[in-house]
This record gives sequence, structure tokens and C-alpha cells, in this order.
Amino acid sequence: MSKSYILSSLFTRTITNMFSLNIFKTQCYRFFRLFTGFIIFLVFFHSNFASASEIVSVQSINIQPYNDALSSFQNNCNCDVKQFIISEMYGDDVVMKIQKAEPELIIAIGMKALESVSEIKDVPIVSMLVLNPQSIIANNDNITAIDLFIPPIKQLSEIMKVIPHIKTIGLLFDPVKTGNYIKDAKIASKSLGIRLIAKEVQRSKDVPSILQSMKGNIDAYWMIPDLTVVTPDTVEFLSLFSIENNIPIITFSRNYFNMGALISLDIDSADMGRQAWEIADRILSGTLTKHIKMSYTRTLNVSINHKTVKNFGMIAVNNMLIRAVAENR
Repeated sequence: MSKSYILSSLFTRTITNMFSLNIFKTQCYRFFRLFTGFIIFLVFFHSNFASASEIVSVQSINIQPYNDALSSFQNNCNCDVKQFIISEMYGDDVVMKIQKAEPELIIAIGMKALESVSEIKDVPIVSMLVLNPQSIIANNDNITAIDLFIPPIKQLSEIMKVIPHIKTIGLLFDPVKTGNYIKDAKIASKSLGIRLIAKEVQRSKDVPSILQSMKGNIDAYWMIPDLTVVTPDTVEFLSLFSIENNIPIITFSRNYFNMGALISLDIDSADMGRQAWEIADRILSGTLTKHIKMSYTRTLNVSINHKTVKNFGMIAVNNMLIRAVAENR
């Protein structure tokens, strides 16, 4: 065999091997790109699928504050939430439908919703827009809540900003329903230099007589959402008491402006939705629900009923109410 033939064969084999190697590298690169793209697709698909299937919301009824809170929750978690509205389920088994959805987390909006899902023990639950949820969540390690109450220190601070000349505030409460909140309110009032006269009520029919005992002793009445104290009949009496004794009412909702309330300290439903997502995010990231304490709603909206300002001998100046007599001096 000639040298030229051997060299020619080696050269041809080398070129062939190099060509094959390049093809192999090209194929590997293409495979790598396809594999990487597939992994990215799976991650993206899973994250979107998970967000759509892992969180379920249960609402008591279809009303705007509840819808605003849920919408804010969804906007902040950037996810879709499977929604159940109890008032529109017409006797369907809510718990069965939730369990069938196999959620990783449940958002309960409203008292009826919280009561309905409280029998579920193996799924974390975040509740919002519920008054006094302590009685339900106390024995459930898988439930945490945002109380509908605004922290008393925040409410009293806002009251003092709007009506700085107020020195004594009265309120009625049922110790069973709002006793713990009033304990915090008493501490807050002392820190702000406000005298708080809080009287216990155990029956709604006793409200008029107990309220009358405050006559001449308070500068304003603080109406809190206590279901024993606040009924259609007691609200009507409170309105008359306010007018007859020139005592302004500070309430928890603008809905009571039509009965003459002077100031409302309303919750911010959208911020409560954000707050609920922050809690849910902690749970989905690994924090046990039992380690997350119940919290109060953190944001309030202050409104002044300008139709009643003059009735109480005041004028409004830059969202602050001052005595008209003092202003004329």
C-alpha cells in the first residue's frame, strides 16, 4: 500500500470524524435548546395552573366590599382564584365542592363563609371581612383571620385629628362580643389622654336606659360594630339621643350618615385584600398557619358628614372640625 494512499485515507477519515463531531455538537445544542424551552414551558404552565387551582375563595354573599377585597387579592397575587358564593349555591354542599377542587389555600370572605369552611381541617384558611372571628379560629390551627375591626389606637388617633377638642368619648359594648376590643381601646385612650366611658350591655333592649345615663358626661359617642348594641331600634334611639343632647356620633360606616352621624371610620376593602394576600403568601411559602396571629385591618377611610357639622356647633377647616364659637373669637 502506497504512502499516498495511506495519507489520503487518514485525511478522509479525519475530515469525516470532524464533520460527524460538528453534526453531533449541533444536534446536542439543538436538543439542549429544545429541552431548556420545554422546562421553561413546564415551569410557566405549572405556575399558572397552580395559581388557578390552588387557591379557592368562598364568599358569604355577592356584595361590593367583598368583591373589592377579592379583586385586590387577585391583583396582588397575580393569579386566578376559583370562586364560590354561598348565597348563589342554592343548597349545594360548599365543603364538598371545595374539597373536590383540592386547593392549597382557602380565602373565606364574610362570617357565613368562615363558618362554612371551618370544618375543613387539612387546608390553610385566611379569613377577612369578619367581625370577631376569634370564637371560630380559636380551636382551628389551620385558620387565621383579619378582624374587621380597625385597631382602636388608629381609630382614636384619627378621631383626635378630626375633632381635637374632644376630651370624653362614650360607647356601649357587649363584653361577650367585643370585650377584648374594648380592653385594647381603654389602653389606647389612656395613651392618647382621652377619657373613655365604656358601659356594658348584655341585651339590646337595655341600650336606651344605659345610653341615657351618659347624658351630660360625654363629648361624643363612638359607635362600634357590636351586634348586641347596633340594631335598627337602637340606632333610631341613638339618633334621637344625639340630636336632643347635641352629642356627635362617630360611626364605622358612611351608611349611618343618613341618621345624623358626624364622622365615619370605614375599612378599606382593597387594602384588606392586599393584607390577605401577604398572609397567604407567607403560608404558601412554608409558614404554618398556626404561627400567624389574627390581625386587625390596617387602613381606614375617614369621612365627615358636612350636612351635620353645623348642627353640632362646629365648622370644617382642612378636614378638621373645630368649635364655631372658638373660631369666631
